[in-house]
Amino acid sequence: MADQYGIALLDSAESLTDVSIAIIGSYAVDNEKIRVIEWCERHGKHVMLGKPIVTWRKELDRHTPLLLMT
Repeated sequence: MADQYGIALLDSAESLTDVSIAIIGSYAVDNEKIRVIEWCERHGKHVMLGKPIVTWRKELDRHTPLLLMT
């Protein structure tokens, strides 16, 4: 499907630091989404994720500072 829509698939986050890349899309496994969010926040990237972002109430505390920044 990536070929059909001209979307690059990557196996390393290093190439995502390029300044021409502004938005990162990810369908990471639910318990890995926080890592994607935190990485994007550190590198000044917008992020688009599928639902849910958290699966346990305790994870919400980790997300709250990032969600309040928007």
